[in-house]
Amino acid sequence: MTSPIVTRVQGGEYSTVVLSDGSVETCFFHDDGSSRVVARDFPERVQDIASRHVRADREGRP
Repeated sequence: MTSPIVTRVQGGEYSTVVLSDGSVETCFFHDDGSSRVVARDFPERVQDIASRHVRADREGRP
């Protein structure tokens, strides 16, 4: 597993890591301490998924 790449947004932060099988996992850690897995996939799809979630957060959408 690699060191996480952390992206801070309103309400929490996204943390993305590359796992030992080559897949990439992105989790969202809410400021209240809760968390959820946003995406776990292989690199070619992850950038698109993460970008959509960051954009939705910035626009105030779920």
